[in-house]
Amino acid sequence: MYAENYVFKTASLPAGEGIIEENREQLYTLYNYALQLEPERKPELTFSQRMLVNRARQFITKRMRRRVELRQAKQSKKQQRQMRAQLSQKLYEQFKTQIQD
Repeated sequence: MYAENYVFKTASLPAGEGIIEENREQLYTLYNYALQLEPERKPELTFSQRMLVNRARQFITKRMRRRVELRQAKQSKKQQRQMRAQLSQKLYEQFKTQIQD
């Protein structure tokens, strides 16, 4: 857009209006380089294509939410097992010290 709005306008000025004639060819070369650097514009999606994209996004988010819930459930079960193991270890050690006394 910068190339279209500024460089091309400057290169297209008539002779004697703020541009040196020897630089005109370099400005057109600069304009061509700038056009090559600009990203291509994506075509507009139709209504049905947008609906498909939205449906796919919803599916992905629902799937990810489900994965997160499953992972949290697994983590909580794992933590419960670890806590039970620690408690049983402590109880075993207390029982062992009571027997030795």
